[in-house]
Amino acid sequence: MKARQCGNCGKNTMTLQKVHGPFSWKDFMSVVLLEPIDLLQCSNCGEIGYRPKDTETIDRSIEATIRALSGKLVETIIEREECSQTILAQRIGITPEYLSGIKSRTRTPGFQTFNMLKILAEEPSAFEISDPTFDIDDIEVPVESYREVLKKLA
Repeated sequence: MKARQCGNCGKNTMTLQKVHGPFSWKDFMSVVLLEPIDLLQCSNCGEIGYRPKDTETIDRSIEATIRALSGKLVETIIEREECSQTILAQRIGITPEYLSGIKSRTRTPGFQTFNMLKILAEEPSAFEISDPTFDIDDIEVPVESYREVLKKLA
């Protein structure tokens, strides 16, 4: 394929390249693809150029990446915490059916659910705190630092 002119820098350096992103998608600010896709990219400035069907390819690739990552996060949490999908769904605030779809990679979670899964997978103590019956007063925070936080928020 012959190099095309870049709309950003004006040079004839737009060629088909394997691209991972990052891409913004729906309420996700930045998604880096697990598998690269062929897109026009300027070798001079990095600008990505889009052909007519590229947006469909990007959408499918982003969704596949989010589904794969989310399913793995669910599996990681359930294995580490030795909990049921129902318990995990309660902790996240979604239905067990929706969580089942995320785990089986047939549903794409929204940004908030995805981030909650990341937090629970990366920080084991977050699982206990995410329990709807958890009493916030059980957290031992020095009174002085708690008051300082409240002052900053005011």
